[in-house]
Amino acid sequence: MEPTKRRVMRSIVHLSLLVTAVVLVAGSAKYRRKKALQRAPIMQNPARTGTAGRTPANLRYGTSVAMVSYAPGQGSCFHIQTRRSASLMQTMTFTLRAVNKIDQKLDTAPTVSALGVQVLRSSSRLVPYTTTVRDTVRDANGRIIATRDRNVQRIKRVHSTLARVCFPQGNVPNKDSRFLELIGRSGRSRIWAAWRLQ
Repeated sequence: MEPTKRRVMRSIVHLSLLVTAVVLVAGSAKYRRKKALQRAPIMQNPARTGTAGRTPANLRYGTSVAMVSYAPGQGSCFHIQTRRSASLMQTMTFTLRAVNKIDQKLDTAPTVSALGVQVLRSSSRLVPYTTTVRDTVRDANGRIIATRDRNVQRIKRVHSTLARVCFPQGNVPNKDSRFLELIGRSGRSRIWAAWRLQ
């Protein structure tokens, strides 16, 4: 086989492997979302009760989200308690999505964007922590001949922020909604909370 044909064939194989990897990642994200929705806490559907369902969704890294107000025709508000900084929270954009079926296509689900983020309270403190560092000893040829682990004291800044996020009135959620999702994004930082509605 000619070198040019060989390169073309190799490029085609690499492209097909890349496409396969993208499809697998997208599929695993859908699977993780579906499983997370099935395990989400139960909340009374505010579109049916007319009041806020105050069930908190406790997330990783010390974040919790709870609906604190709901008024038909006026909208809803959520409190988010998180270890993220106030400045990061103010850069996040939030959306609220209502899903009627667990496998509903996301582009067909009713969605509303937040009016903004209001920081209610924020603080930070320096906290000491211990980490393990491995020291190595090498011989003249560069081979490792000994290793030793030692504990090192370091300091990190820990944030605590309470923010309020409000959404204008829309059809999110509606009386037929079975799941409610709150999504916040800023760069690589993400908050995702969900509830099963009854």
